[in-house]
Amino acid sequence: MNKKNLFILLILVAMGGLLYAFRQSGNPQRPNWSNRFIAPSTNSQVSLAVKHQNGTQVAAGQFGSFSSNIFYFGGDDLALKFNLVSSSYTAGNNMVDSIMATPDWLSADKHPSISFASVRSKRKGEKLFLEGNLNLKGVSKSVEMIVEPIEMKKSANDIDYFVLKGRVKINRSDFGVSGQRNWYPSPWKVDMTMDSGSSIELNFHFIAQSWSKKWGENIFSANDNPVGRIYKEIQAKGVKKGLKLYEAIKNETPDQVDENTLGYTSFVLTLGDPTEKDYEQALELFEYNIEQFPDYMTAKNNYAETLAMAGKIKEASEWYMKVKAVDESFLDQDFFDYYGIK
Repeated sequence: MNKKNLFILLILVAMGGLLYAFRQSGNPQRPNWSNRFIAPSTNSQVSLAVKHQNGTQVAAGQFGSFSSNIFYFGGDDLALKFNLVSSSYTAGNNMVDSIMATPDWLSADKHPSISFASVRSKRKGEKLFLEGNLNLKGVSKSVEMIVEPIEMKKSANDIDYFVLKGRVKINRSDFGVSGQRNWYPSPWKVDMTMDSGSSIELNFHFIAQSWSKKWGENIFSANDNPVGRIYKEIQAKGVKKGLKLYEAIKNETPDQVDENTLGYTSFVLTLGDPTEKDYEQALELFEYNIEQFPDYMTAKNNYAETLAMAGKIKEASEWYMKVKAVDESFLDQDFFDYYGIK
């Protein structure tokens, strides 16, 4: 084998190694609206239970405030992040709730949030596991969550969803949970002091709903809805006609449109399995909207996301930095991480 062929072979091997590493990293695909799911707190829950070694359950409650970010690419390719508000934990008893908020337990004042972010998903036998980092009381540790296999379903209005259930046992000493203090004073004395065999288990139950094309069309495409009217105009006659209709509505009934109107229209265009043309039209709407509302950061963030989904990584990075320079709270960092944008 000559030197030229050997060099080419080495390059191909290196590329193969990179592709394999990317696949194993838990990011086999890049996210877009078709594989992005939401789990509203109205029909999802995250709970935390504390048990003694003998099985006695001394506290079992739920977090009333949390957010989640889910990407599901099919099969075993799942990415999950959730953030819990520590002070929102309640076991239905004021005394227990106040104890759980203390430094010996969740330390809610000093550490207001508990978070989990997966780094990869894998199957072991019949079970699916999520490896990720759990941050509790300011300590970040790698944990492995057991997740029920995912089965995609359709709701009555034909929108994709799945039920995502998982659990993880927490080694309390890893996170500085000493578990001291009694529950009630005598005579109602129930010991909440942890022993070496006591356990803490975190459970989640999410109803994960897709951002499907049908979802967007159902909400925004009513004949009396400006977004729906503009969307239909674009579908029938192109984006320039859609913008002309937007200006007409703004002039005739200005109270019916605002800084979100074109953004919502772009959102519907890029739901489901968008084509290159859909992305081009959505980006043109965002550009026009940013011209109209130059200080509206949400539009700039959504523009950066759409650029990334359209494969325009360099431009997406530039707009990402523009938003970050003003207020990084507008950015969904989990989303941009998949595209290598930081």
